[in-house]
Formats: sequence, structure tokens, C-alpha cells
Amino acid sequence: MSAGTPVTPTVRRNPITAWFADRQVRTKILVAIVVAVLLGVATNVVTFTRLERLADDILVMRSRHFAGQQALAQVNDGLAQSSRWIAELQSAAPEQRAEIKAGIAAADAQVSSGLEQYERAAAGDAARLRAIGELADAHRTYVALRDAVYLDASAPAGTGQLDAEEARERLADAYRAMAEATATLQRIEDTEADQIVSAAENDLETARTVSALVFAVGMILTVMVVWRITVLITRPLRRVEAALRAVAANDLTQTVPVTARDELGSMAAAVNQATQALREALRSVASGVGTLTARPLIKIPDPRGRN
Repeated sequence: MSAGTPVTPTVRRNPITAWFADRQVRTKILVAIVVAVLLGVATNVVTFTRLERLADDILVMRSRHFAGQQALAQVNDGLAQSSRWIAELQSAAPEQRAEIKAGIAAADAQVSSGLEQYERAAAGDAARLRAIGELADAHRTYVALRDAVYLDASAPAGTGQLDAEEARERLADAYRAMAEATATLQRIEDTEADQIVSAAENDLETARTVSALVFAVGMILTVMVVWRITVLITRPLRRVEAALRAVAANDLTQTVPVTARDELGSMAAAVNQATQALREALRSVASGVGTLTARPLIKIPDPRGRN
């Protein structure tokens, strides 16, 4: 079979798989490699997408809840500093009162700064904003009553004239309200942090499951594609091998099915043509021998004159 001669399949073929079967062997191998690479890329994309979602959850936790926890810690520290200065004020000498008042003012400023930071961190969260608003209101009431009781400031607006005992009771109530508001905020922080951690753990588990599933499916598809390509290559080779062994055993009746227009199909067609040529040659030889045996023998005279 001369190079470049078109190859015609001798069997019925599936139109879908026939196109691929007609591609050259190197193309089939390249397709197997590309499929394996693409499935590997798909696995990595799914894995990285899931990990990115997990990273986003961690970022939300850090930017909102960690910031909120830090702001709450600042508020609690400011309240503790304020209480400490008030305690020192009870037994302070007159010349120390100015320093103590400055310390109280600094503690109040620290609390206000912490409340503002928390409000910024809680932007968009109605429950946290409501709780921080209640804490801010309780703190303002507490500061006004505290200043009236301990720093000789005027009583808060709307409270009228308060005697010392009543003012102290109102101050204690304000402090309890402030403590309750702080505890409420802490519960919200703990609950939402637990929810985000749980969601992150679920995302991580889902990422593992999906990645494993995609990897398994990818491996199965890769094996199927490689197996199919291997069959397209090895099956014609085995048929050609069987035909050549038959020729070696003096059996010229075997033909090789031509299943594709690739190099293997060309090989099968060439083997068929060679076998056909051998059959025709043997027929010609057999025909010539038969013709010779059918003719009468020519008598050759003896040159010595003998009969």
C-alpha cells in the first residue's frame, strides 16, 4: 500500500467514536494527556474555591468579631480603670483629686473609644448594633450619676433633686444595667463566633469531600479515556499480529478489519493487500503448474540413434 493512499474502513462504525478513531495515534495519546491535565486542573480549582470561601469566613471573623472582642476588652478595661479611680477617690487627699479626676476622664474616653470601635466593627449587624446602643446609653447614665455622686456634678436632667442614698441606688442600678449590656454583647460575640467557626469547619469538611469526589471522578474518567484510547491502539495491533501469524502458518484466508483511517488502519489495509497479493500469486502459480501438467510430453530423440 503506497503512502498517502486513502484508507476505507471495512466495518460499521459509531459516527461519534469513528471521528476520534480516525485521528492519528499521537493525537489520541495527546488527548489522553490533555484530559488528565484538565481533570487535575478542575480538581485544583474546586479545592481552591472551597478554601477561598473558608478564608473569607476567617477574614470575616477576624475583621468583625475579633475587632469586636478587642473593642469590648477596651471597654471593660476602661470601666475597671474608672471603678479603680472612684475607689481611690474615697480616701484621696484634696491635692490628689485633680489627678484622680484626670484618670477618670481618661478611663471614660477609653470606654467611649471602645464603644465607637465596636460600632464600626458591627456595621450591618442589627443585633450587635442594638446591644452596643444599649450599652452606650447605660454608660452615659452611669457617668452622669457617678459624677453627681462622687464629683459634685449636677444631677442628670430629668432626675430632679436626688438625696445621697437615692443617687447611690440609681448609680448602682445604672452600673448593673451597664454590666448586663456588656454581658449581652459578650454572649452575642461568643454565639456568632461559634457559628462562624462551625460554618468554617463545615466548609472545610465540604471542601475535603468535594475535592475527594472530584478527584475520584476525575481519576475514573481519566482511566476510562486512557482505556478507550488503549483499546483503539492495541486491538488493531492484535488483529494484525493474528493475521501475520496466520500467514506464517500458510493460512492466507485471514483478513484484518479496517476500523479507522489512522496509522493502524493503514497497517491493517496493507496487511490485507499483502495477503491478497500472496493469494493471487499462489493462484497464478497453481494455474501455471496445472497447465504444464495437462500438456502431452514431447519425445526428445536420442542423438545416438537408439529408440
